Amino acid sequence: SAAAVTQKFTHTDASLLGDIVPQLGDPSWAQGDGVTLVFDHFSGEVEQSAKIVKFVEQLAQRLPAHPNRLKLNIMLGLDVSTLEQRPVFKTLETILLAGNNPHALVDYLLIFLQEPTTDAKKMLRQKIEIEFHGANRKEVLRKIVPVLTSTGHDKTSRGVFTQFTDDLIYFQDNFAGVGLWPLPLESDTAVEKLKQILIGLYTSTTGYNVVGELYAARNSDSDGDGAAAIKTAGGAQDIFATALCRIVCPERYLFRITFSLMAGLLIAYALLSIWICSWRELSKKYFWYLLGMVLFTLAIFVVSLVCDPTLQQHADVILVTLLLLGALYSLWRYISKATQPPLP
Repeated sequence: SAAAVTQKFTHTDASLLGDIVPQLGDPSWAQGDGVTLVFDHFSGEVEQSAKIVKFVEQLAQRLPAHPNRLKLNIMLGLDVSTLEQRPVFKTLETILLAGNNPHALVDYLLIFLQEPTTDAKKMLRQKIEIEFHGANRKEVLRKIVPVLTSTGHDKTSRGVFTQFTDDLIYFQDNFAGVGLWPLPLESDTAVEKLKQILIGLYTSTTGYNVVGELYAARNSDSDGDGAAAIKTAGGAQDIFATALCRIVCPERYLFRITFSLMAGLLIAYALLSIWICSWRELSKKYFWYLLGMVLFTLAIFVVSLVCDPTLQQHADVILVTLLLLGALYSLWRYISKATQPPLP
């Protein structure tokens, strides 16, 4: 049902901190960001597609309003090799394309690729090319998410993860991303290699996030050579950054709250020191403690900026804003001293 999309997940952490911290952070911490509908045995027949379109339209109307707009994805169970020349995706055009609306009803279209994927991915692209043209073709391609199996890539005849890496590189240039099913587990063989490839190729970057681009550039191969596009042995800095984010990202709300409290205390102290002279003496008496608080707060900020997905999206804006505030503060201090009359 539509109401289930906004239902809170069960919070199983019994600790007091675990119960309090999420409530103080993002209110959507325990709530899904949308729904993915799975339609098995999809053939593209007009009658079948019409039912899917009607169902999606009715569901979209019933989804409650949400500040970030709830996502609506569909997954089609079809065999790409049997698509032939009949229209398949064209029959879903009204929900795949935005048209005159701000956005399309369907955000992503997930399609499981059968083996051999080297042929299936090209057939899928060709089908979109045939059925759509111009801007519509681009819009549909950018919402296609091919889904691959997460296991067996270390046992292929071409070499360990060679075909998997080639597929991901192709997806980067043609589709919206990649899906894995079943989800990889820590107990799976070669799971670390799978992680390394995904991190290297799909580090979150938006094109406007210089920090994210720089981080991604360290993980990609400069010569762009097919299966060798991923550095199999990252530097110590990359390993440290990845390990750090594995800790910080799941606890990002705790880091946000800690930073807010520390920054709030420092700002409050700075403002009160302007009017209360005795407070200024505290900074001299407890200088090293104060410096430690500043460095600790700065460290939390930098780590969060690198590892918190929400902050990553606005990293450039945040850094530019801080630089401008620092420049304005320096200018204000200079003008204040220049215009201050001589003391008696």
